[in-house]
Parts: sequence; C-alpha cells; structure tokens
Amino acid sequence: MVVLRHPTETRHALNTAKLLGQMGSRCHVLDGEVFEAADILEPGHRACCLFPGESSVPLSERVPDDAAFPLQLIVLDGTWSKARRILRLNPWLADLPQVRVELGPSRYVLRKRAPEGGSTLEAVVEALGLLEGTPDRFDPMLAALDQMMTFQREAMGETRFRQDFGDRLQDP
Repeated sequence: MVVLRHPTETRHALNTAKLLGQMGSRCHVLDGEVFEAADILEPGHRACCLFPGESSVPLSERVPDDAAFPLQLIVLDGTWSKARRILRLNPWLADLPQVRVELGPSRYVLRKRAPEGGSTLEAVVEALGLLEGTPDRFDPMLAALDQMMTFQREAMGETRFRQDFGDRLQDP
C-alpha cells in the first residue's frame, strides 16, 4: 500500500497517515502533490486508487484474489479538495480503477467540519479488513486513533471540546 499525502498534511498533529506510516514495510507514505507512476506502481500488481469518486466501485467487488497479480492500494491523504488536487495533478491516478469502502460514523471527530466519511486511517483499516478477511486484526490501529482523539480532547479541555465538537460525539 502507498499513501500519497498532500504536503500540508505533514504539519497537522492529528494527521492519521502518520499512524499508517508506522505499519512498517506494509505501508509507504509519500509526501507531495505530483508523483511519477514509475516510482509508485509495483510491477506485477493490480493497482487501485482508494478514492470515493463518481466512478468508484466498492472495494469488496475487487477483492477476489489473483495470486499472479496481487492488489496494490494507492491511498490519497488530505482534505477532500487536496485529495482531488492530487488526483487531478497525476493523470495516471485517474487511469486506475477507483475503489471505495463504506464507513460508519467516524471516530475522528476533531475536524473543523463534520466528517463526511472518515479519516484516511479508518478507510485503510476497512480496506485491509476486506482484503485480508480479518478486520479485527487492525483494531490496534483504531485504538491508536481513539487514543489520539482522547489526548487531544484532554489537551483542549472538556468545555472547549464540547463547544467545538459536541454535536459529533457518540458518548455512551
């Protein structure tokens, strides 16, 4: 898996691609806006772009495994407009099949706008669960996201946190 992260995201303390980068050799995070296909695409792999565009299909429809051609997932990381910019500046990405995952309510509540889908980390965890058939295996990544949200909530103070994000909370 390769995550193409918009350069402005590197400065955000709550960027979830940082957590993905800690997966080791399974995930490579590259920063930039323009990328060369030859530097990204792995020979002998079927590449797909994880992006919920108009032409995207559910990843579950592309899961059937072909041992001769394993799937390479290309993930765009940034705000919706920044991810679309990466897609627009790299025509080779638009040539790849686009896939999407269905997400429930986002755990990543610390956004200036209400979450329209989920964080990059949540989408990747869902995708890996589908691809490997073992969704529980990636629960530690979601636990890391939950811990990051808790830490930020405590740092903000409960009053400020509820004022800014209370409408998105799903407290028990």
